[in-house]
Amino acid sequence: MHADYTSCDSSKFCSWLAKVDPVLIQYAYNMLMAGVTMEMIPHLTESHLEHDCGIANGIHRLKILQAADGKQNK
Repeated sequence: MHADYTSCDSSKFCSWLAKVDPVLIQYAYNMLMAGVTMEMIPHLTESHLEHDCGIANGIHRLKILQAADGKQNK
């Protein structure tokens, strides 16, 4: 069961995150609260993900960054 973020996620960021890997949806709330939108995805850095979004797992950060660079299916 996943939370519904449609009221605060008009860019459909959560849908993208779930497509990258469903396990990553656990970070949706923190990322949205940090201000992440689809428009920001290509500009995210490992530091943003770790420090601003609270993603401690380096593999999860890598998956997000690879998808943002188009190196993984979106």
